[in-house]
Amino acid sequence: MLSYFICRGIWKEIQRFKREGYPEDAPLHEGAQAKGLNVMPQPAHTLTIMYPVMLVNLLPCDLSYQVKNTPAKGNIKAGKSVPLYTADPEKALDLGISIENFVFCDNIRISRRLSMIEHPIIHVELQDNKRRSLIINVKVSVKPGGSLRVSIYAPYWMINNTGIPLVFKQEAVPHDMAGQFDEHEMARSLTPLLFSFSDRDAPTRCQMRIGKGYQPGSGKPVWSNSFSLDSPREFKRVHARQGGSRPDKVYDIGIDVRFGQGRYRDTRVVTLATRYQLENRTQHTLAFSQRHFVREQDTNNPEGALTAMPGALVLFHWARTDLDQLMCIRLNDVSHCKWSGGFKIDQDDSFHVNMRSLSGCSFFHRHSGLTTYQRCLSTFYQCGTEDRLRTILQPKQSVPYSWDEPTLLPELSVGVMGSGSYTHYHMQDLGGGDRASTTITPSTSCSHTPFAGNRPLS
Repeated sequence: MLSYFICRGIWKEIQRFKREGYPEDAPLHEGAQAKGLNVMPQPAHTLTIMYPVMLVNLLPCDLSYQVKNTPAKGNIKAGKSVPLYTADPEKALDLGISIENFVFCDNIRISRRLSMIEHPIIHVELQDNKRRSLIINVKVSVKPGGSLRVSIYAPYWMINNTGIPLVFKQEAVPHDMAGQFDEHEMARSLTPLLFSFSDRDAPTRCQMRIGKGYQPGSGKPVWSNSFSLDSPREFKRVHARQGGSRPDKVYDIGIDVRFGQGRYRDTRVVTLATRYQLENRTQHTLAFSQRHFVREQDTNNPEGALTAMPGALVLFHWARTDLDQLMCIRLNDVSHCKWSGGFKIDQDDSFHVNMRSLSGCSFFHRHSGLTTYQRCLSTFYQCGTEDRLRTILQPKQSVPYSWDEPTLLPELSVGVMGSGSYTHYHMQDLGGGDRASTTITPSTSCSHTPFAGNRPLS
């Protein structure tokens, strides 16, 4: 049996009595004397003292509240809850709430009669300082004993993990999403943004653009094509319009939509991230750039090149999507290291990258080795590369090697120094190739240290 009582005073609480299924009443046998029964009294009821009303903040920010005609008011941290002992659940409650930058809100009427409906949801309109609307949800549920649990949550959280400022709006609505101000035009928000479709007459789709204060002079941000917040995964390109005949700057944004877990299951979490993340697992500081910008740079970093310390994770966007999307890297902490050849990063793969110094040394590879058994100088290079990437082999010398241009065919040209004649080998074909004056064998114990074109480096 369940029942509840209210202590009539300033502080109110609910008491819940429950008869447990044990112990069973001991039967009295006919003729038995009660005094002869050695029966110890056993507890059979559980008494629980509960709150009259519990406010639960399921928003990612602090929440301020006040109950009209009662002294109940205060702040609730994100994810926390507060019991209201001065509220009377027998009477209707007029609850007022506000969050940062949203100070305009009508009172919410909460009553026990409304709560008898299974998990009723009240839609509440908040307005920010610019009178833009945000709709949040209030769910009221009745707990055993008659106490009320009031949960406050948002339909969507927008989490920006792109590293660039993004501004959002509902499709066909002239103004930006509520809660976005000048600071969102300059830098990405570190906390989730609350989002709702406030205009019922507009499509329930979303648009985004780059913040106007991001990298001044990089172009005029334009709204992206609309995307749905019901699809689990989408990919969109966001453009910044350049002046004159210059091509747009384009940013690739991935969109992941999932329901929250546990008590956040009624909120959809929208995570926006860059398509590419570069993780430096080496002991060197690395520089990254698109191939187009490093063609004539040698050991210099072009404008806009990214650097990553050992163990760092950096977010990457192609500077020009109208050009070949090939990544180049160099050892930023080695002053004489030149840029590598270009390689693709839009597909799953594993390979080694070759970088060279001004004197022709190779860095940073351990893939395969080349050994010559001739008594004369030999030279080799990857087919299709520049003459400066040719390497000289001393007699009976073994050197490690990986491809200078990973996007070209894995073909190697080998010849005797000064002969002008070369033989081509496709390194993915096993077995003997055309006869040549130089023998090439893979080396499984090649050195991992840098090497010069004509002598090993110490």
